[in-house]
Amino acid sequence: MNHYIGCCFSLILVAVLAGCFASDPVAGLLKSNGGFAVVRPPSDGEYLGDVHRNKNLLAKSISMKDVMSPDALKQMMDSRAASVDIGSISGNKSFSLSAEAAYVGIAKGDLEIKGARKYSVSISNPLIYDSPFDSHLVPVLIPQIKNRFPDVNLEGKYIVRSLLRVDGLEYQFFREDGGKINISADQQLVKNLTAKLGTEWKITNEGTLKITKPRYIGYRLARVDKDGGVVVGAAPGGTRQKAAPGTKVSKVPISEHEDRDLREARKKAHR
Repeated sequence: MNHYIGCCFSLILVAVLAGCFASDPVAGLLKSNGGFAVVRPPSDGEYLGDVHRNKNLLAKSISMKDVMSPDALKQMMDSRAASVDIGSISGNKSFSLSAEAAYVGIAKGDLEIKGARKYSVSISNPLIYDSPFDSHLVPVLIPQIKNRFPDVNLEGKYIVRSLLRVDGLEYQFFREDGGKINISADQQLVKNLTAKLGTEWKITNEGTLKITKPRYIGYRLARVDKDGGVVVGAAPGGTRQKAAPGTKVSKVPISEHEDRDLREARKKAHR
């Protein structure tokens, strides 16, 4: 990353003191940094300012790729990035495999058949991209959206205001006695995991489950409670503009049941 980000985290094995992140360290990372909802599967196609018709990001109305040029969009995203401060890190730690685990929980049954009862997870370079209401979302992004799409009514729509990205995630699985399980040895298990978790995940010959490219794993939203109307002269390069009169946005609480889950969208698309 560039100079906007500061020093990057090297590969970090997430390990927390008992009770700090409850039962799942990835979910704990998201919740402890401001209540991010989980993006399933991890995605590389999200941007601050993306407009959606619902809270689970399954019905995108406007993409910032259609609002800003590629260079301007990259510059905007880079300028909003900051390293995440992960507290209580100490060596190797395993966690009980449960259905509540942020990603692998959905494959709990498949993994347990092979003897998996615990897991460890590594996180590489977590970054938060944030668009504060008063200093960026309302005076910068919304005017650009309205200038590009003046006839689109944003009232009642949801705008991505924060994203949490990691450069990589890596899981290892263990028996109850601590012995490591090589999940790559079972091709049916590999097939089941890919189907349930998504093709973003790869299984190595050493039996680890990982993504090795930057992906967004969490999001926060704002809701446009009142659309102020068309903005005149909003600059496409990110220059701050006067917010549209009467524009009002609010935070949106997101429950775990409303986490974005693209697997369901893919199922519907193939029906």
